[in-house]
This record gives sequence, structure tokens and C-alpha cells, in this order.
Amino acid sequence: MKHAKIFSRATVLLLGLALAPSTLSEPAAPPVFAESAGDSVEEYLLKAAFLYNFANFTTWPDDAFEDERSPLVFAVLGEDPFDEHLIATLDEKHINGRPLKLVNYAELEELGDCHLLFVSRSEAAHVAQLHTLLADRAVFTVSDIDRYAHMGGVARLGIEEQRPVMEINTSAAKRADLQISSQLLKLARVIEDDT
Repeated sequence: MKHAKIFSRATVLLLGLALAPSTLSEPAAPPVFAESAGDSVEEYLLKAAFLYNFANFTTWPDDAFEDERSPLVFAVLGEDPFDEHLIATLDEKHINGRPLKLVNYAELEELGDCHLLFVSRSEAAHVAQLHTLLADRAVFTVSDIDRYAHMGGVARLGIEEQRPVMEINTSAAKRADLQISSQLLKLARVIEDDT
């Protein structure tokens, strides 16, 4: 029961971050997941909040958008593990005055324009191909595939010892011409590509 209470407070904390991301300036203790976190509904509720905050603390180059009113496009590639949580997290929100849009791509061949791309575990076999395809594009790639950031993705969300872990690959961010706020980097495990 203790885990459930801590988890509930953690859920409120991260959802609060999604609603008021300026609170990220004060690093908080990482939330604790319930013992059966696995692929739970609660896990992806929290990951949806993380995705929103990744976007809120990242600056894309001007030429990544058609004009100043163009939406900031979130996308999920492969099987969507979020249920309705990502839709609810992004609903009616704006980042830097831009509306948020969510699209889903069932497979790599369908991939279109987007700014933040969540790569589902169902696409683990296509990671190298995906990164080659996105080599000249300003896309914040994030996944919960093991070692995803080490393989050239911008960020990985994982769980270690029942706690969420956020890894950010600053080399990959630089290649994608993304500027990630130091406030976000303070909360992450910062890594570079495997050599």
C-alpha cells in the first residue's frame, strides 16, 4: 500500500509538470512506480507527461516549422502504448504559442513530418533505419526501448529499480539541431553515443 500512495503523489507531480512545466527548475526526487509497473496504464500516463515536458524544454530551429502558427507535431511510431493518455496530456495545450498535434504512424514507411517522435518497442528492429531516415531532420526521438539513447536516439524513458529514468543523448540532440534546456538536462542522465 505504501507504494500505491507514493505512486499517486508521483502521478500528481508529473501531471502537474505537464500543466505547469516551469516547476522543472527545481529538481525533484524521482517518483516511485508501483511494484507491477511493467507496461501499466500508470506508467504510460507518466511517460505522456514526460513527452510533453521534453517538448516544452526543447527549442527547434525556425525552419522546422512552415510558419509561426504551424503546430508542434507529436507522433507515435508503431504500436501505441499510451491508450488515450497522450491525447489527454496534449489536449488544448500550446507550446511557445504553437498548438499541439498528435499523429500515429503504424510503420516506418508511413512516417511523415513531426517534431517529437515516440518510437514504440514494436519498432526496435528498425531503429538504425529510422535514424538514417531522420538524419537531416530536426526530430526529437524518444523511446522506452532498452539503450535507445545509446543507439543514437535523443532520449530514452525507462524504469530501473521501480523508478523512472530519463536518459538524454546530447550528441543526438546536436545532430538534430535541437537545443535542450539545462533545466531538463539537470533531471536526466546525460549520455553520448556509443562509440
